[in-house]
Order: sequence, then C-alpha cells, then structure tokens
Amino acid sequence: MSNLGYARAVGRSSSLEAQTSELRRAGVDHIYADTLKAGRHGFPELNACLTSLEPGDVLVVTSIDNLPRGVPALVDVVRRVRAREADFRELAGRYDTTRPGGRTFFEWIDSIARRLE
Repeated sequence: MSNLGYARAVGRSSSLEAQTSELRRAGVDHIYADTLKAGRHGFPELNACLTSLEPGDVLVVTSIDNLPRGVPALVDVVRRVRAREADFRELAGRYDTTRPGGRTFFEWIDSIARRLE
C-alpha cells in the first residue's frame, strides 16, 4: 500500500512547494504535480498518478480545489480511484474514502451523477 500525492498550482495563492511539503508531512510516498497550464492540455500528471494506483493505495491531495474543476470532474477522479481498488483522501479533512462516512458520501454523489448522465 502506497500513498500517492497529487498537487496542482491553481493560482498565486496555491504554490506547488507548499502542497508538496504538506503531502510529504502526511507520509506521501510519491508526488505527481501539474501546473496551471496543464489544464489546457489535460492533466498529464494526474492521469499518470491515477494509472499508477494499485489496490490498497491512497490518492492524497491537500484540497479538492487542486483537482480539475467541477463535480463531474471530481466524481470522475473518485470513480477512477475506486475502479483501481484504491482510496481518496483530502488532507483538509472533508473527503476521505478510507473511512466509512467518506465512502458513503462519494457513493451518494456517484449515484446522483449517474442519474444526471
């Protein structure tokens, strides 16, 4: 089981250095990072991170604000994480699929997203 981190600079107030430091303090084994410009061309490091997840791994982010924008994008990331039998944890503490309540929350969001598709 590994903790894989993802960071993305989304503006002046969001530095990669601060995010990577926080991820390291949280015990992340490997950090993938995209820059703001990556959004125009997809998110290559996020995709690499998601592809490298193995069963039992945890994708860790400092904040969901560093993921691609919008509920559909968040649901897509969590679906991809769960499809690899991995978990998702936000260090800000709001979202954590390693805990039963977090799993339930994302299952609820996923069911709503499926109905809206």
